[in-house]
Amino acid sequence: MTKITLCPHVDNLASETVADAHHFVSAVTKLGDTQDVIAQEDIFASNGMKLIAKGARINSRMADQLAHHKLVRPLQSFLSTKPVVGGNHFANDVEHLLAQFPLLARTAFRSGDQMAIAHTLVGIDFPPLLAFKLTVMREQRPALYQKSLTVALLCLCIGIRSGARGTDLDSYAVAGLCHDLGELYIDPVLLAPEHVINAEERRFIYAHPITGYLTLKEFHQLDPTIARAVWQHHERMDGSGYPYGLSGNAISPLGRSLAVADTIGSVMQNRSHAALLTLLRLNMDKFDPEAIDVMLDVLGAVGNQGAPIVVNPSWFDLHLLVELLNCWSGYREALQQSPHLDFLVLRMDHLRMVLTQIGVNPQGFAQLTELAEQDPTVAAELQELVDEIHWQIADMEREIARHLLEIGDQLNTRDSQLVHNWLAELPRFVGSA
Repeated sequence: MTKITLCPHVDNLASETVADAHHFVSAVTKLGDTQDVIAQEDIFASNGMKLIAKGARINSRMADQLAHHKLVRPLQSFLSTKPVVGGNHFANDVEHLLAQFPLLARTAFRSGDQMAIAHTLVGIDFPPLLAFKLTVMREQRPALYQKSLTVALLCLCIGIRSGARGTDLDSYAVAGLCHDLGELYIDPVLLAPEHVINAEERRFIYAHPITGYLTLKEFHQLDPTIARAVWQHHERMDGSGYPYGLSGNAISPLGRSLAVADTIGSVMQNRSHAALLTLLRLNMDKFDPEAIDVMLDVLGAVGNQGAPIVVNPSWFDLHLLVELLNCWSGYREALQQSPHLDFLVLRMDHLRMVLTQIGVNPQGFAQLTELAEQDPTVAAELQELVDEIHWQIADMEREIARHLLEIGDQLNTRDSQLVHNWLAELPRFVGSA
């Protein structure tokens, strides 16, 4: 399989992150401050000195002391905890999750068995070290664990509705549960919602699917399609994803399903039902058609359950999107002459097509605005469309930045100036978003 690395040294960065494991070890030893994390065997320094006896409890204070020694193996390979997450934990956690988020519960019900994810996970014999890592996630990174359960449920729903059976369904569930395992190796400060991430820090985000893959491929008991799907869950059918910019059939079937489940699971708890449907409909070129159809069918059937129509002023930013199209016209002819920037022309042409189809163009703008002012339902739908377009523009900014890391030194002065100017233009078109 050909791999196109969009971030320089992303493979090396992932390998170094797994080998160092500083942030994962920190989470493990903090767990040891509140429950038993024990040495499964004697811990030796590289010079043969015995540092810790088997059965000793390891906490953050002891870990700080061990950090002064070079160990024969990484510290985490010596450690375990009891109890580890499994059977009853999964069942109870899923039940709590569904009670907390009614839309997710209705989505699970449409799969044919609301508790299918719990039944599936209970029946899987997780390798002890993987169960340990999931325990650390559950206890130290509860938001990540909750999102992982959500993605597992949605991925399993896609699998069930797509006709998967038996151990194949197990793979859907495990891939969903472990899709962001690589984030355990990232500084949690970088992932905090309030943190403004910079370009250097973003490299770790781009590497986390590979970090997760490297972690999972060591568990030979698992179906290898699981690890492969994990490193592909941010790839997109049109080639706009990361870390390798794969497209179409270069992405595995499970990877394509996991990409849809992760995208919906990432926003399901803070976006409206209508916004989820809009997200799917406006990104059909990015995702697997069968998985999209499943989620449109499921989400369309569960409905809004009488949710009130709430409109905020974001749809008034329509005029900025019309300006975006006008501004792009001045860049397109110049940019399409560069062989390195064809991806940008394709992305913007697609965005222009979407905007034109929904009436956001100089000819249809006045009529669309008038309809929104007269009808709250139209205004609400338009709001969801505008919010999703804002997200697509932000995603395009990130994709351009990834490509520039790879091809920046191949661009001539003119092309480099043009693409940087376009990057500088984009933020002004998202208005209040």
